[in-house]
Amino acid sequence: SKTPSINLLLEKGKMHYDQGSYEKSGLVFQHALSFAKSMGCHTNAAHALFWLGASYRAQAKYGQAEESYTQAQKIYARVGNNMGRANALTGLGDAYCDQSTFSLAEESYTRAQEIYTRAGSDMGRANTLIGLADVHRAQFKYSLAEESYLQAQEISTRIGNDIGRANALDLLAEVDPSLYVALVHYTGI
Repeated sequence: SKTPSINLLLEKGKMHYDQGSYEKSGLVFQHALSFAKSMGCHTNAAHALFWLGASYRAQAKYGQAEESYTQAQKIYARVGNNMGRANALTGLGDAYCDQSTFSLAEESYTRAQEIYTRAGSDMGRANTLIGLADVHRAQFKYSLAEESYLQAQEISTRIGNDIGRANALDLLAEVDPSLYVALVHYTGI
């Protein structure tokens, strides 16, 4: 079976990505994508496209990132991989947010949020709430941003994600310092 070879390429690409070698990771993910397509491995093709999107986004190649994430989410939808689809939509939202294309970012995050909610993924929900809050904050919709940061903080606290909780609180402090002070004072955070 050639699947282990594709998985090995995906892992090698992730290793380069984690080390900040985004051009190298992109090349490895392109190779994995070609291999997966030639073998008819749709899920692995979607994984390669997702990580290719992440590699492009890290290099500020947003058009290519959008294309990769969009293709990945379509394949994930076709093969019934909801978590993969939600992750690709989140990546797409991040790419749009990086470019200040806030209406498209909000649409992607919202679609991802719906999938994460149906799948019961609290971590995914918390991450997309941060994305939505960032979009609202950039559009000067501070009460909506505050609400999303608070929801992300509550979810992160419930699931024991201290980094997510701290991130949500830090971002909340930027939007509403008085609410942050009250939370710290009354909850002992």
